[in-house]
Formats: sequence, C-alpha cells, structure tokens
Amino acid sequence: MFFLGPSAASAETAAQLLALAFDHSLPHLQAVALDFVVSNFEVVSKTEAYAALSRDHVALVAAEACRLHSRTKELLTEVSKKAPLADP
Repeated sequence: MFFLGPSAASAETAAQLLALAFDHSLPHLQAVALDFVVSNFEVVSKTEAYAALSRDHVALVAAEACRLHSRTKELLTEVSKKAPLADP
C-alpha cells in the first residue's frame, strides 16, 4: 500500500483532537495531535476544525512549528561545521 498523505478526515480530526487535548490537559494526546497538525499543516489548516481553533490553540501550533524550525536550523549548523565526507 502506498501512503500519499493525510486524508481530509484525519486532518479535520487532528485539529479537533488538538483542541480537546489542550482544553482538557491531556499532554500525550496533545503532543500526538500537535505533531500531526504541524507535520501536515498545509492540509490541516484548510479544514473547518482548524478555522474553529481558538487563538491559544493556533499559538500552540505556531510555537511548535517555530521550535521545530529552530531545532532543524541548529542541526544543519552542526552538520555544516563538520569536515566533508571523502569522495568515494
């Protein structure tokens, strides 16, 4: 089987679960939903459920996206400082 990306239903559900987890202090569910939302932002952000998120929920998504971007930038900086690999 070949997976092409999130379905509209899973994108809708992820935004709903993020709000539920945030509002009811469910950290594990929040982490899973937040990871899905950030990883699939292009699809999730077009759903009605995402549009219905509160400002706090959207701020959470933005903070996580910024955190991941910063971590990626740190890793790329570390890699760029290492000696290049020898040609085969």
